[in-house]
Amino acid sequence: MLTRDEVIWGFRYILGRNPESETVISAHQHFPDYQRFREALFRSEEFRNAQKLINFSAEKWVCTEVYNGRYRLWIDLSDKYVSYGCLLDNYEPIETEFIRRNVKPGMVALDVGANIGWHTLGLAQLVTSSGKVYAFEPRKPTYFYLSRSVRENGLDQSVILHDLALWDTAGDAHLVWPDGTENPGESFISDARCNYVAAPIKTAKLDDVVADSIDFIKIDIEGAEHRVLSSSKRVRSDRPIIVSEVHPTQLQCVSSVSADEYLAFFHRMDYRCFSLHPSSYGEELTGFGEGDKLFSVALVPSEKSVDLARD
Repeated sequence: MLTRDEVIWGFRYILGRNPESETVISAHQHFPDYQRFREALFRSEEFRNAQKLINFSAEKWVCTEVYNGRYRLWIDLSDKYVSYGCLLDNYEPIETEFIRRNVKPGMVALDVGANIGWHTLGLAQLVTSSGKVYAFEPRKPTYFYLSRSVRENGLDQSVILHDLALWDTAGDAHLVWPDGTENPGESFISDARCNYVAAPIKTAKLDDVVADSIDFIKIDIEGAEHRVLSSSKRVRSDRPIIVSEVHPTQLQCVSSVSADEYLAFFHRMDYRCFSLHPSSYGEELTGFGEGDKLFSVALVPSEKSVDLARD
């Protein structure tokens, strides 16, 4: 419970005024901690109006320049995560820098969980017209605008789009996400639909839809990474460099493996794992330990080298 002074000073610092009454002070003292109190003030209509903040509760798609004006990308202003980073032209800067240094012209690259296409466009720029990018995005509205971005940037010949989810089997499934989410990218495949919004999607195995030898994979599919990669003979034979999100809770939920079990799969294939987290960038990892910290890693076949420098 907050003190009277904490409430008063919260109003002063965030709203620029004193609380209007003792009743209001008393009501706000019941927040369990100052973080919840602060979030409530930030969400208030008074604060948003004063700061000229617009909250889009429904999808609102607009086009913006990204990659220093090289491309134009359709983003959703109701998405406070991926689209917000792209709006600032600074989405996943560490992963983007690693990709820029290690993807070369003529490569075949996969963007698995392409979302609105930040990495799809970046990969297309790097592989050039002599290479290919396969991009996979099952969420229908997102796929529509992803395809629009690809088309409007003249990348139809080098980017091959699939409106499906890669999985360990081909068939039908449901993509689910929390109602009212501000992060459409947190959608994942699940049969437990009672507490989520659900949409039917198609699934396919990686080996059935990619005909070319694969050089590079970026994969971020909310816990299904192990299902997709461990079921692929192509990954074992082609031994691509992989940038993967690691989300321990989602890996357990969707793929029924721990983060350490996911890493062990690659160690058995003689891959090395390097951290792409800001605090440990470039460190070789032998395990993840306990915790639910979400981060990205570079998975590199032992016979290949990568550039881990940073600007």
